[in-house]
Amino acid sequence: MPPAPALAPPNIRDDLGDLADIAVAVNRPEIADELSRIRGSLSRGELTIVVLGQFKRGKSSLLNAFAGRRAFPAGVVPLTAVATHLIRGAEGARVVDDVGNVRSVPITALDEFVSEQRNPGNARGVARVEVSLPLPAWTDGITFVDSPGIGSPHDENTRAARAVLPHADAAIFVLSPDPSITADELAFLSEAAAHASKFFFVLNKSDLASPTERAELERYLSGVLHDRCGFGEIRLHAVSSKLALEGAERHDLRARTESGMDQLWAEIRRFVGTDRSESVRRVGALRSRQFAERLRSSIDLAVRATEMSDAELAAHVSALRTGIEVVRGEMRATVAVLELDIALMARRMEEEPRTRLSRLTPGLSATLDKGLSERPGSTSGEVVRRFEANLQANIDTEVGPIRAALREEAEKGLARIAAEFATRIRRWLADLATLVHREFGVALPEFGVPVSVVAPDRYSDRVERLLEGTMAGQATLLLPPAVLRRRLRSRLPRLVADELDAQAGRLRADLIERIGRTWERMRSQAVADLESDLRLLESAASDGEHRRRTDAQETAAWRQAQGALRARLVEIEERAVTASRAG
Repeated sequence: MPPAPALAPPNIRDDLGDLADIAVAVNRPEIADELSRIRGSLSRGELTIVVLGQFKRGKSSLLNAFAGRRAFPAGVVPLTAVATHLIRGAEGARVVDDVGNVRSVPITALDEFVSEQRNPGNARGVARVEVSLPLPAWTDGITFVDSPGIGSPHDENTRAARAVLPHADAAIFVLSPDPSITADELAFLSEAAAHASKFFFVLNKSDLASPTERAELERYLSGVLHDRCGFGEIRLHAVSSKLALEGAERHDLRARTESGMDQLWAEIRRFVGTDRSESVRRVGALRSRQFAERLRSSIDLAVRATEMSDAELAAHVSALRTGIEVVRGEMRATVAVLELDIALMARRMEEEPRTRLSRLTPGLSATLDKGLSERPGSTSGEVVRRFEANLQANIDTEVGPIRAALREEAEKGLARIAAEFATRIRRWLADLATLVHREFGVALPEFGVPVSVVAPDRYSDRVERLLEGTMAGQATLLLPPAVLRRRLRSRLPRLVADELDAQAGRLRADLIERIGRTWERMRSQAVADLESDLRLLESAASDGEHRRRTDAQETAAWRQAQGALRARLVEIEERAVTASRAG
């Protein structure tokens, strides 16, 4: 049995515990709950390491090489559509859907749920996939996350990759020779840097470059990551996940060594540590700094309010409340405008499936008619079975691209609305931060703007067999094949039109329900998060206003207590910054 991970170092437990107590003291119980959750996770030595990067860099292949088997789908086209979690344990896989249902699946069937080809745009509504394999003992308590690639033609993949960032205690950022790094990657990396306490940089597919080219790439990438993203000294691991996996499958230790993979995982193991205390300390320090900044700004606002004269306080608090109400009004107006966009999009989807699919009737009828050509020796049963197979295959072939195109149109429409929503919220909050600084002299930390398009709904891609329960079960099988063919030909246009109409109805219902439910989740999430930030400002201002109007001696004592809390927050921030710089 491997040793149990050590508890978080005392100073980390103390800092997170103090922050939770301070959150309760300043009336932020939700922050206290989140801090308690983080403290518990870190005390158990649990860490999440996320594999990030642009599509087709070989992120899935990297984890396959580490596991020594082809567990995660990998190929020549963008594959990963759903974040997949890898942990140490008995071999197996579980799929969790968006309503919490869990089912076990064979690892060999993972591509049905996580790949873009088999589950485009996460049409199956998969929330996460959990894979357990017999990994090395040092990985106990570690979750590795294979994230979707950014910058692929599928916008949902980039959104899914961003969604895992807040959970990244550490990150493996994967690059490859061609192209070496893109603007999208630099922007994503800058965003990710605010979340992960440690980055491991990988130059995958290094076997595609000569030693001279690799050295030049390493120098170039190290310079770019330092100059553009602010990273300090960087060790770039040149690896070949392909060579490593092939070596593992052939039990070829030399190939594994030449792949460079052992050095990468040795560094990750050093980060995790034998007792995990140092890595937990780093992660705890980062989380402490993030929460300390939020709590400090709340205290600063409340204390500043007590330092003003009655007239000043009334004017500044009034300005703040007016600003907050303006934001709420803007949110209501924006929701109303965007709901009109949603309604128009849904209205287009009322007719588009039927309009587009109805155009297929003549061509499909002609194709199926050709398939009814007489074959010597065919029985009536064979004619029907062949006709059913041709009908299903041809409708599937023709309807598939239209279904995909309409789904993509809906995705793009929802993505456009989400982007507009986020842009407006960001602008309101920036204006509000400016107002707070002007009225109270307090600098607020940057607000989060977590507006994203979620994909909870499932598409039905099943093509029903048109003749099942009708043709196949009727006495027509007793007809001579020639007569049966004539009857099928006479009914073909009507049969095809009816099936296409049914397909259009199912597709229309799926799209409209998806649009409605996705918007509802987007709207409710954005409103709830915005209200949480606004309540923080209101609570801080009200607390200061109340204290200002109480007994002077009591107010002075409260201000002194707040000063002590603030001093503690500053100590935690300074210690957290020092710990972050150390790594």
